Amino acid sequence: MDPVATEHQYDVFLSHNSADKPAVEVLAARLEDKEGLKAFLDKWHLVPGEPWQEALEEALGSSASCAVFLGPGGLGSWENEELRSALEERVRNRSFRVIPVLLPGANPKDPATLPPFLRRTTWVDFRSGLEDPEAFRHLVAGIRGEAPGRGSIAAITSKTPQPAIARWLAPILEHIYPLAFLILPTTLVAAAVWALMIWRVPTRVQVDIKVDRAVLTVGGTDPAPVLDSLRFRSITIEKFASFEFSPEKVEAADPASYMIKTDQYPESAWKPLHATSQIVITGEDEKLDPTVTLESTTAEQGNMGTLDRISARPGSEVTFGITGSRTASLAVRVEGQDSSAFLSIRDPFRLFTTYCRLKGLAVLPFKDDSPTFRVHPSDPSPQIVVTGRPHSVVITMALSSAGLASLLPRAGIPVTAVNFTRQDENGNPLTSLVSEGEITYPQYPKLERVSFKPPDFIGLDRLKEFHIENMALDPENQSIRLRLQGVAGHVSTGSQEFPRDCRLTRFDALRQNPRWITSVQNSSLKNSV
Repeated sequence: MDPVATEHQYDVFLSHNSADKPAVEVLAARLEDKEGLKAFLDKWHLVPGEPWQEALEEALGSSASCAVFLGPGGLGSWENEELRSALEERVRNRSFRVIPVLLPGANPKDPATLPPFLRRTTWVDFRSGLEDPEAFRHLVAGIRGEAPGRGSIAAITSKTPQPAIARWLAPILEHIYPLAFLILPTTLVAAAVWALMIWRVPTRVQVDIKVDRAVLTVGGTDPAPVLDSLRFRSITIEKFASFEFSPEKVEAADPASYMIKTDQYPESAWKPLHATSQIVITGEDEKLDPTVTLESTTAEQGNMGTLDRISARPGSEVTFGITGSRTASLAVRVEGQDSSAFLSIRDPFRLFTTYCRLKGLAVLPFKDDSPTFRVHPSDPSPQIVVTGRPHSVVITMALSSAGLASLLPRAGIPVTAVNFTRQDENGNPLTSLVSEGEITYPQYPKLERVSFKPPDFIGLDRLKEFHIENMALDPENQSIRLRLQGVAGHVSTGSQEFPRDCRLTRFDALRQNPRWITSVQNSSLKNSV
């Protein structure tokens, strides 16, 4: 075929991003080999050792048209300069054509791919592949300045020949299609039911559990008590900043008079001390873990005093734990806030201090790092005030039998997170379960209960409207008995490697819905009549 314009050296200048060069070179070869068109491609025509910019400018000016190839990477830096020169040439010479060519992966809606100056120009679309015959025919027509026409029917409708297996299956599929319309509703229903059966949803649960350790994050909006008024037989305070009380009389025991066999001091060992109206105990050094312990002076293990209250602010972390092997004691740790506790004691008590400093007493007659005092509270006895260290306080109590029924205030404790694990000596997580527990579903009482027991773990996460409703000490099992209820976004039991998801599915929620059950029952009744 004759060239488009004999006065031009090239029929088309191929402007492209270097990243698209392999695809452009394929099309350039087809233009020359199949259509006889003279295409300028920098890879083919630039002479090594000669200035390439001047050569490109000269080649563009010697071309009848310019094809601007646009790939997924958009315009290259030099391609952008070539485009500007081509657009200027089109303004000067109306017969000069600038042809946008979309390569596979190009996005014509992206301004970086198809600049605004080219949007009004009809593009050639190779996005379906470089072998597209219709796109190639349009590219040739654009270079020659001709309308592409309607093309051949064979080119428009050409398809990859069907494999033998497809031709063999075609008659069978013709008979299956009508059957598919018949089974489609059943298939859709089955698929919907299956989806509902695996679709887990946040679930309201009630958990009854016995553990030796529970960690909770307090919820709500206002500070609230985390323990009811509790009667105790002895109490130990750690992580405290100050311990303040007003005694009627204070005595100190001579350490040299201590009788190991009877584990007590004789009456002659006690010496009276001169005390002011207010005694304050503080720690000598926080690193030494100062402690204060109070015990009854009588041999009877009855009610020594009352822990009036411990409050916690929303967001603080409270840990309840069981300590001791002979008699169960309750340890309470409050962290994340400045805490305080209030004690009421009317009877005389022994007070043991370790690594502490006392204010309000004269010089002790004995030298001892851990002195023992006998304190007679004033009458009427004011409260003993315990102030925790910044953001922490720890209290351990041996409760009297009257204080085991319920440890919580009546309103319970709102929580946003709970944890029932502890760590072994190597830091590995262990379950804090000590006996069998169960999960029930208050909204669906007919659903089967989920039982679990040690060494199972239990996980409750993404809690909403969650409360600890009851907490009591179980001395027989050396455990804390808890009842929790609320909505959990995640509920699991079993091992950490293979947990069992205990949330309800959407299918369970629909199937156990009272309205659904009533509707099914009414339908069955009508059918029987």
